[in-house]
Amino acid sequence: NSGVTILAEDIHPIFNQAGALRAHRSDALANVAVLSLPPVGFLALFLLLRRHKRFAEDPRYARKYFARSRYRERMAEMDTTGDPSDVMYRALIGYLADQYDVNEAGLTSADVRELLERHRAVPEVRDTLVKVLRACERRRYGGTPLSKDEIAALRQGAERALDTLEQASAGGGR
Repeated sequence: NSGVTILAEDIHPIFNQAGALRAHRSDALANVAVLSLPPVGFLALFLLLRRHKRFAEDPRYARKYFARSRYRERMAEMDTTGDPSDVMYRALIGYLADQYDVNEAGLTSADVRELLERHRAVPEVRDTLVKVLRACERRRYGGTPLSKDEIAALRQGAERALDTLEQASAGGGR
């Protein structure tokens, strides 16, 4: 006899003797994961909301943060437009205006030179950006179109100058 008494078919059996106990697998890792999920989630939400609030309350920070991505979006139009030098000019002016929180309208290469000097940009970077802007201005007012090689060289010079400018800005010096 196994210690089970069957009283009727519709009643569950009654066990008189307990079976052997077996070790239960510990779920400590799963418990830690489940218990730490809500605090980690709340921390992530807090940081996300704080970042969103900073963008909303500090337009200067937001402009500087998104300056490079706006520059890239504008530069992407170079291949689809009839005047790539104008697109490059507007992209560079827009980037610098966002980076230093100044009005983009009416900004010229001379204004950019003063702006970069005021913010103590590396002289090579300043000179490169001013040369690129002046070449674009000459195209704009002179009417002579720039060749594809000239556009490619200007673009490459501008990219290197902006990379250097961002590295100097991230390193603490402006």
